[in-house]
Amino acid sequence: MHRPLQRALGATAVLPLALAPAGAAQAHAAAPAVERTVTIERLDPDPWTFDVCGITTTTEVTERVTAQEWADGRRMVHVVVTYVSADPRVAIEKDSYTELISVDGTRTVVGLPIRLIDPQTGRIIIRDAGRITFGEDGVVAHGPHPYVEAADLAPFYCPGLT
Repeated sequence: MHRPLQRALGATAVLPLALAPAGAAQAHAAAPAVERTVTIERLDPDPWTFDVCGITTTTEVTERVTAQEWADGRRMVHVVVTYVSADPRVAIEKDSYTELISVDGTRTVVGLPIRLIDPQTGRIIIRDAGRITFGEDGVVAHGPHPYVEAADLAPFYCPGLT
């Protein structure tokens, strides 16, 4: 699983959302509680790039998350995240996806869960798109997901090194 999904699945599993007070809930029974966050962090060193590319570098991560939770336990989390390495040989990663979490725990990710861009040329190296569902029956994917099918991620993440 790629790093944004690892981060999102871990974060949304424990994402604290306070539901509206009882009076407000009655007035807006269908309205979910909403939480928005923006984070910018520096990974120094970036363990993902070291594991995949074998080099030590710093990566800046900019992430915007909008999470909604309904009274019945359903959740929807929209994530826009960008990873930019200080090393120009490492791909830029830009992801934008929505994760839907049902009451039974099934998770469905829709959108562009991963897009890798060559920082030297601007060429899109890989573009996953569509829908992936993680449930009791395993993983069900619809749409092109070359990232999920790849055995080796180094050619995608480290175009300047391969």
